[in-house]
Amino acid sequence: KKMIEDLKKVQEELKSASEQLEKNNEDGQKILFLIDEMVNKTNLPKSTATSRAPSKSTMSRASSKRSVKSRSRSPSPKKKKKEPTVVVNKRSGKIDLSEQLQFKTGSADLSSKSNQILNQLMTVINSIEGKIRIEGHTGKGKNEKKLKILSQNRAKNVKEALIKRGVPESRLVSKGYGSLKPSGDGNDKRVEFHII
Repeated sequence: KKMIEDLKKVQEELKSASEQLEKNNEDGQKILFLIDEMVNKTNLPKSTATSRAPSKSTMSRASSKRSVKSRSRSPSPKKKKKEPTVVVNKRSGKIDLSEQLQFKTGSADLSSKSNQILNQLMTVINSIEGKIRIEGHTGKGKNEKKLKILSQNRAKNVKEALIKRGVPESRLVSKGYGSLKPSGDGNDKRVEFHII
């Protein structure tokens, strides 16, 4: 019972000290030393004591440039990843993607990372008129014949994925160009969607 009371007391003191740490960067090392001493006074098991406060040897090695906020136990908020966008570009007659479709390396198999953008593509394609030509392109390589086959298979797999999502097959055409049509902006490995 006494140990539980001691633990609660230490936890309160640690919480208070952590709050102080965040407020006062310059005195951070002194406060960490005080926390370490408080933990040692309670005679808690080693695993409990070291989970919250650094040892004295760790303190002496601590860099003065180290961020005190990194000691905070509260999780840092994760940045939300931007959703990919799919936009009809009437000027170029293409559907532009904010990020390229992903394939497994050296393969025509679509990566699961592409599901979100494929779903958006389906919505956009179904909202416009006309057929869509899906063009597969690759970067330069030693064997142009293999690259053309790879780009054709990738375009075909994208077409099949869109059909499975509800785009009528009669509206889609797929073609692979290998490395014959470089993009000009260094993004040669790509799949393009042309409104025809």
